[in-house]
Amino acid sequence: LIVAEVEWLKDEPEQPLQDEDADLVALLKALAEHPMVEALSMGTEATGQQSLANQLAYLLPFSEVDKIDLLQLDDPQQRLDAIQALL
Repeated sequence: LIVAEVEWLKDEPEQPLQDEDADLVALLKALAEHPMVEALSMGTEATGQQSLANQLAYLLPFSEVDKIDLLQLDDPQQRLDAIQALL
């Protein structure tokens, strides 16, 4: 049995998608058409940089270490840049 105390991060306002995010938006749309992603019944509509980064970090086959590194980045644009670098 493991017991822990958790301090939730505050919700940051969603940053709008930028023109430079277009390739990653297209990648998310392509992933959304895959049957296994469809079976997850998760929304694959990116409403901003944070939702795009979170969905791609979840769906793409990055290592566990890479996924943790991505989640540690506070800035959504930095997270999207890191995803681009990993691709």
